Amino acid sequence: VETWLRRLFPVWGCTLLSLGNTFPPQPACLDRVVIDEAGQCHPAYAVSALMRAHRALVVGDVHQLEPVVQLTPADEKRAQRQAKLTLAPEAIEPYRVAAAGGSSAQALADSALGEQRLALTDHFRCQPEIIALSDRLCGYRLHVHTPPRSLAQFVPLLSAPVVFAPVRGQQSRVRGSWINEAEIRAVLTLLN
Repeated sequence: VETWLRRLFPVWGCTLLSLGNTFPPQPACLDRVVIDEAGQCHPAYAVSALMRAHRALVVGDVHQLEPVVQLTPADEKRAQRQAKLTLAPEAIEPYRVAAAGGSSAQALADSALGEQRLALTDHFRCQPEIIALSDRLCGYRLHVHTPPRSLAQFVPLLSAPVVFAPVRGQQSRVRGSWINEAEIRAVLTLLN
């Protein structure tokens, strides 16, 4: 069935977790696998797809959102005991599954490739002054191709491409993410 599915549909889109529901756990049964947003992908999720891939393209940014993991260090230790895992802590460090693990599929790919990795440096989306913030913070060395423009003549508050407003507030956790009520109120005030 899997051979016919691949012939009928040569390109598939799916989550990494659902890939195993369709394709057998055989090495290189897929010609190519593309993992997008790999900076947000936990390495454990990528393993199944990478094992099935003859070739893989891992695309992401380690300076953006990290993988969201709900497991605690106690959960991780329990899983290691149940799996009878006897690896040294430094050997398992990149693959930790607890929230404090701090790794991603992209971080591991970058580490494995070193200087051979390809960085995308041509930028076509943001205004130059806006993307310059990320460029300086992360060292992207971007070549910005976006023509500068301004809407200040229509909206006086947009007199500069980037405006910083100091807001005192405290972030709190809500449904697996973070919010800052004071920042929300400040943004709504500006928008209104």
